[in-house]
Amino acid sequence: MLKNLFRKKLTYTKEMKEQDLLWDNEGEDFDVMEKLFHQIVNEAKEKGFEGHVLIYKTDIEVLAEVFESKDQYEKAIDGLFDGYESTSKCKTLIELLEKQLR
Repeated sequence: MLKNLFRKKLTYTKEMKEQDLLWDNEGEDFDVMEKLFHQIVNEAKEKGFEGHVLIYKTDIEVLAEVFESKDQYEKAIDGLFDGYESTSKCKTLIELLEKQLR
């Protein structure tokens, strides 16, 4: 119970929620999603996130791959690690980052 009192929460804005809902119908704006992903990661870093997030666009969506560290990211690039999580929704990115902020 005390653990929840000190949990770091990230902001889930109205604009993020709107883009997530649009994503469900493949109607999200890729540029807006990319901007929102960077906003979420910046807030997480301000609150102590020390990992690495790779954000990139594909033909069909914007993805964020979340790594616990830069080392883990580099191992993934070399094909030595595949245990990272990825998402294309703001809410899920927030949840993944909050997990690491605990």
